[in-house]
Amino acid sequence: MFSEKYPNLEYWVDAQGWIELGSDENSDSWIRIMDTGGLCYEDEDSSSLDEALEKAETWAAEENEN
Repeated sequence: MFSEKYPNLEYWVDAQGWIELGSDENSDSWIRIMDTGGLCYEDEDSSSLDEALEKAETWAAEENEN
């Protein structure tokens, strides 16, 4: 189900890096997209996890094109 709604995020996790959800001691963001070089994308403006995932999917789609 996740892969149907967020195919570019699935590709990222499969081929590029990982995704972190929720706040931690360093960030209050909903979502962080990481690779071995560190932070690639972070969303601190969304009002829900759904919104953050949609924005992250858009970012990943653009990133996967490059």
